[in-house]
This record gives sequence, C-alpha cells and structure tokens, in this order.
Amino acid sequence: MRRRSNTTWPVVAALAAVALLAGCTCDTCTCPDDGGHIEYPDQSTPDNVIGKLAMAYENMDADEYMECLAEEFLFSLNPDDVAGDATLPPYWDKSEERMLHWHMFADTTVIESISLTLTVVSTDSLPGDDPVDPSDDLWEYEVNVDLRVQAGVTYLSSGMALFVMRRSSDHLDTVWQIIEHHDLGGDHIQREDTTWTAIKLALGGPAADSLYPLRTSPVNVINKLVLAYVRMDAEAYLDCLAEDFIFFLNPDDLTDYPELPAYWDKVEEATIHGNMFAEDTDVERIALVFTGVSTSYDDAGTGDPFDDTWVFLEDIDLRIQLPPDLTLHAQAPEQFTLGVDPDETGHGGELLWEIRRWYDISEEGGRGPDPMVEDASWGTIKAIYR
Repeated sequence: MRRRSNTTWPVVAALAAVALLAGCTCDTCTCPDDGGHIEYPDQSTPDNVIGKLAMAYENMDADEYMECLAEEFLFSLNPDDVAGDATLPPYWDKSEERMLHWHMFADTTVIESISLTLTVVSTDSLPGDDPVDPSDDLWEYEVNVDLRVQAGVTYLSSGMALFVMRRSSDHLDTVWQIIEHHDLGGDHIQREDTTWTAIKLALGGPAADSLYPLRTSPVNVINKLVLAYVRMDAEAYLDCLAEDFIFFLNPDDLTDYPELPAYWDKVEEATIHGNMFAEDTDVERIALVFTGVSTSYDDAGTGDPFDDTWVFLEDIDLRIQLPPDLTLHAQAPEQFTLGVDPDETGHGGELLWEIRRWYDISEEGGRGPDPMVEDASWGTIKAIYR
C-alpha cells in the first residue's frame, strides 16, 4: 500500500555555506575540510539526494549533479514549454542532462551565481512487486522550486517539480538516485520568470542545439530514435540507421496488403520520413514510448568489435495524431539489431553504434474502446507516407 506523508520542510543548498562559516555539520551536508573542499552528503536516503542535488547546482558541480541521476534518468520538460515550441521533445535522458550541465557549469559559463531552494511538499512511497526485495521500491518527492540564476540578467523559476527515486542496482551499499525529474512549472508574473526547462535550454550552450544522445552505445541509439521521432526530426532519425539498413515489414501485413514489399532500405526510410515529418505534413503530434523487453549480445568471436552485434526487443506504444480527431496507434514488439558504425567515430575517437536491421514483428495492436483510435502496425503506418 502507498504511504503518503505530507511534510513541508526546505532542503537548501546554502546550508553548505552556513556550515563552512559555522564549522559544523548538518543532516544534509558535511562541512568542507580545511582545504576548502566541499564534501557532499551521501545518497543513502532520498532526502540526502535532494540535498546533494541542490548543493551541486549552487556549486555548479556537474559531476556531483550527475551522480544524483540514475543511468535510465529522464527529464520531462515543462508541458507549457513543449506546447509553445514544436521543436522540443517531451523529455530527454541523462546524456542530454550531462551535455547541458557541462556547458552550464563550465569555466567559460556566463552564469555568475545560482541559488536553489527545494522545499518538499509531500513524499509518496511506491513499494515494488516483491514485498521481500526492496530494490524495486520507489519514492516520489513533490517539491516547490525556487531557482535563481544570475547570468547578466536574473532567471527566476518558482514552481513545482516531481522527483522519482529508486535504489541503485550498481552499488553494494544503499544508494538512492533520481530516475525521473518532472518540471511542473508554475505561474509566471514577470518576463524574467521562467521554468527550469527554459533555464537549461537558455544556458546550456551548444548542447541546447543538440539534445540527442551521442551514439556511443546501443542504448543511446535507441533513445535517439525515440527523441527524433517525437520531435519529427528526419535527419536525426536517419542518423540512427546504417547505410545498409533494412526494415522488414510484419509478415501479417504482407498477407493483408499484398502490394507492400517484404522490406525496404534506408533510401525508402528517408522518403517516408521526409514526407511524414515535412512542414506541410498532416501529422500534428507524435507520442512514442519504448519499454525494454530483452537485450542480447552476439560476440562474433573474431576480436573485431565491428563484427559484434546487439539485439534489442522493445515493446512500443506509438501514437500519431492526425486531423481532425484520428490517432494511428501501434502497440507491440519491435526488434532492432545494432552494430558498430564503420564510417564514423565520436569526437574523441569513440566507437559509434547504428541500427542495421529492424523487424516489425508486432502482433495486432492493442485495441481499445476509443473509436477514434485506429490500431495498426508501425510498418503500415510508415507505408502511408511512401
């Protein structure tokens, strides 16, 4: 059963500075040593994670901030910001957070100072399925945000945020990390008032123009594909696909629609998504969620990483909104085979990954009671725009 405690108390990053002056310790921080080093609270409790996040933000410490975030972390942008800018995705992952904050907190940043107060309004425990194993338990923290960033002008963000935390599976000790941060925003009464989302975008430097994860892992490629689809960005989407990429249609669709080919290549994908994502497209909005089913690694045994592959099986929920009130809906598994990109490396020489094969193995989509939702496969939705 959920337990909700309606507590109200502040976790203020400025406590670190107070501790420095007073030479004391507090519940959410540990005093700097004589060398001026700031020692952050451990992450043994959700409370400490909130306190550490606030401290890291005030100290503009990207590394400590990133330690607060789980690898599967997602930042959900403020809905008003997304509604006002069709180029923004509804969320981004830890890779984008890292890039944004490296630029925000770099030595060359335009930020002069940051003040962040997080006041917890309520907490909610979400027990996992196994009552004996607490590793799946989650905590939700609803907080009031008072964020002030001085960067020539003062950016003010006063609103609400929701943090969802879990115990990290990467540590032997109990370590809590944030898996979701939802920018819920608030009322803006001055031009300088803004959202946490907008502050990240405005002060994130070059990262603000490239919100996609680098293709340095198969997971990042999958995440980039999802973001590109939601943003209707054909160039970013096609960057996920190998030059010899093949999309294999669902065999059931070939029976129902004999005019369709069994597969098509990257050139056809470019045509399809050039049409689907064009400025004059009939697509009003895309929502897409991937839920991982399984992953498997195939070591070719040659010692050459270019011969190795990863296979990702994902449950998908794709909704494409068309006028006036029609939603194309695909909800079933997709299988992706990924390999190392032979033509491109990262800026530091890192291996990059790409999708070589995509199998639309979905069964008939989950049909619901809404008569304005048309269930289909991803392949037949693509075929509309050939």
